[in-house]
Amino acid sequence: MAQATLLEMCNTIAAQMRMPQLRSVIGNSDRNAIAIYTALKKGIERDVIRSNQWDEMVVDAEIIGNGLNYPYALPLDFDHLVNGTFWDVNNNCPAAGPLDPYQWSALINSETTVSARPMNFRFLSYNFSKIPQFPGVGRRPALEFYPLLPAQVIAIEGGSSTRFRYSYMSKWYVLDGGTFAPKEKFSSDGDTTVVDTEMMEQAGYTRMLRSVGLAFQSEQDELMAMISERRQKDGGMTRINMAGRGPVPRPNLGPDYATFRSGRRWR
Repeated sequence: MAQATLLEMCNTIAAQMRMPQLRSVIGNSDRNAIAIYTALKKGIERDVIRSNQWDEMVVDAEIIGNGLNYPYALPLDFDHLVNGTFWDVNNNCPAAGPLDPYQWSALINSETTVSARPMNFRFLSYNFSKIPQFPGVGRRPALEFYPLLPAQVIAIEGGSSTRFRYSYMSKWYVLDGGTFAPKEKFSSDGDTTVVDTEMMEQAGYTRMLRSVGLAFQSEQDELMAMISERRQKDGGMTRINMAGRGPVPRPNLGPDYATFRSGRRWR
């Protein structure tokens, strides 16, 4: 099913509310247009996006350290870290963290040999305006690592002090109508959303009913049912090997057993 544009979503809500159809949304000063757009935006941001860690909005990223011990700014679309995705590439093992302030203080002030430690990290909000290399950046969410090799060691040995891979949840749910690139907010009537627009329309309709003082419980229930159904289908499902491991009987494999040597083929 094709994703609806911003104008199409707003006109769907307008039709349900028995309001006139809109010719435009962005830059439209009509009271109905403003009310519908506001309801849609609130429904998307407060009811749909926050209801699940949608697979379409999870971004894989990597930080390559340069040996300087200030925090590393996270991307502009960063919302929150995805737990269990933190990987120390240098040592090919999971990284330890995020550490809380007490754990971090104990770590950096301990007497354990630095070289014996795996990569540790913490999440913080950091004011980058303090650093000459980042003019105008201001306060941003960031990650700080310990230990880091000194810059002079990197210069001699080559490479980087830190290679850290992680996944994060993006807060940019809008797709540009022309390039289909994610962006921070709607800027054109032809823009759409990363996540299923049917949920967005239902969330906006429910919010619109609520804002004008009409009954909205049945529409709220329908929205919750839609979110639950799409949450179950979001991403992929792990294939279960009912046969288990080892040289055990695998019935009903058929003639293409060699292709599916790891387990039973489900038909």
